[in-house]
Amino acid sequence: APAAAPAATAPAASTAAAPPQLTIAIIGDGRTGVFASLRAGDGGRKLEDEIAAKVVWQPGFTASLPVMEGIKAGGVDFSFATATAVVNAVAAGVPIVPLAAYPLPATEVDVLVAKDSPIRSAADLKGKKIAHQNGTTGTYSLIKYLESAGLRLSDVQAVSLSGADAYTAFAQGSVDAWIHWQPASGLALAKLGDKARTLPGVKTYDYAFYVARAEFADKNPQVVARLVRLIREAQQDAVAHPDETVASWARLGGFEAGSVEEKVYRQLI
Repeated sequence: APAAAPAATAPAASTAAAPPQLTIAIIGDGRTGVFASLRAGDGGRKLEDEIAAKVVWQPGFTASLPVMEGIKAGGVDFSFATATAVVNAVAAGVPIVPLAAYPLPATEVDVLVAKDSPIRSAADLKGKKIAHQNGTTGTYSLIKYLESAGLRLSDVQAVSLSGADAYTAFAQGSVDAWIHWQPASGLALAKLGDKARTLPGVKTYDYAFYVARAEFADKNPQVVARLVRLIREAQQDAVAHPDETVASWARLGGFEAGSVEEKVYRQLI
């Protein structure tokens, strides 16, 4: 009879290293956008199989700066971030590795005012109360917009509020203007109807980044590289198939099919 195999030659599967766990931070509820498409497996993608990692989704962040705090604390491994957040993060010693970048659309940011407001231009904002979310694309774009009229941030009453709180303050008339980014600004306009309008000449001065926590990227370079590639492909698919994309987000609960929100997202794509 053949000799029994020695214990040292146990099946490789029992000793194989478990795939790394990757925690991805999501700004918003995670039911719309490129991460939603990846979670849904749009385009036949099997995310965890393709990047060879177990993914933990962490939605609910209000902007990029809180995400940077999560990375610094070690609870987040990967996320989207604006250039404004990246600059602030580097200064604060957040251990990040920028992996990919692209310019945000020039129309990504809007300044909203009431329909009957006397504010018509950047110059008219002097002394006015303006809602923004401090340290974000909105803040930087507000600074640049004010500069176009020879004004500084100190020339206005800048109030830092999250997107949801700013919308409430604006809708109630507690602030004179509100600067924010898409899709929140587009959704706000759709909900407020003829009660609000945007100011002309507002531009977006920011880049979008995908960043990883440095320690994770150092240990798992192929995981983050594959993930960035899949994000790019998912973005391209969304542009090529906008109707299918918004239908997928509706199934995830991002909005009701046929709703105003669906129309806004379709236009944004």
